[in-house]
Parts: sequence; C-alpha cells; structure tokens
Amino acid sequence: MLAVQSVVQPCDIPTASVVYLVFQQLGPSIFIAVAQTVWLNSMLPRLKTLAPTISEAELLGVGATGFRALVSASALPSVLEEYASSLGKVFIMSAILAAVASVSALGVEWKNINKVKVATRTNEVGDKGRLDEPTTLHLEGQ
Repeated sequence: MLAVQSVVQPCDIPTASVVYLVFQQLGPSIFIAVAQTVWLNSMLPRLKTLAPTISEAELLGVGATGFRALVSASALPSVLEEYASSLGKVFIMSAILAAVASVSALGVEWKNINKVKVATRTNEVGDKGRLDEPTTLHLEGQ
C-alpha cells in the first residue's frame, strides 16, 4: 500500500488506496473458487474410474482426510496419486499467478521514500560544513 501511495499525487491517494484494497480482496476470493474448480475437474472424472462406488457428493462431504475411509485399500494408492496430481495442477496455477503478479509489479514506479539526510563533517577550522562544500580531509598516518 505504501508503494501505491508514494507514486500517486496526494489528491489521488484515496482512490489509489481503494483500488489497491479492492484488487487485494477480489483476487483471492476469485482464485480460491478457480483453484477448487481446477482440482475438482481434474479429480472427479479420474475418481469415477478408480473408485466407481464413491459418488461426487460423498467425496465432497468427507473432505480431504475423510475420503480414505470411502476407498478400498486396494484402490487407495492410485486414488492418493490422483489426488496429489490434481493438487499439483492447483499449485502450478498458483505459481503462474505469482509470476504474473511479480511481472506486473515491475510496472510500478521505483521511488525512494526515505528522507535524504545531509551529512556534515568538520573542516580544518572546526566549523561544520556540508559535504558539498570544499574541505581538506586529513587522514591519520599520511
């Protein structure tokens, strides 16, 4: 939020902040549903061939840890493999979204928001002066 506020004009800070917050909340709410859809569309068709006795409603009702009780011991390894494969597709989608977000962040103006301190040093007379004033430096040992 600080980066957004530092690159816009002061009169545009409220608008920029609201747009930032809307997209910050909208992105996850949309892509959680997209991730679930990707997982279900990958998992459910394959599950019908691996364990035809399990219905889609039963799988969704028991959740991620409860489906082990629904699957026979002989089908469990292949169902777990398909579960992991379907979940891997969700992770790939998440990695792609993170890469897109990183690339889009490069479009934000780079701006130093730290206050610049003026360094001072003492000249031969003992007066403090700015660094841009000519002074003679005396290094010990030379």
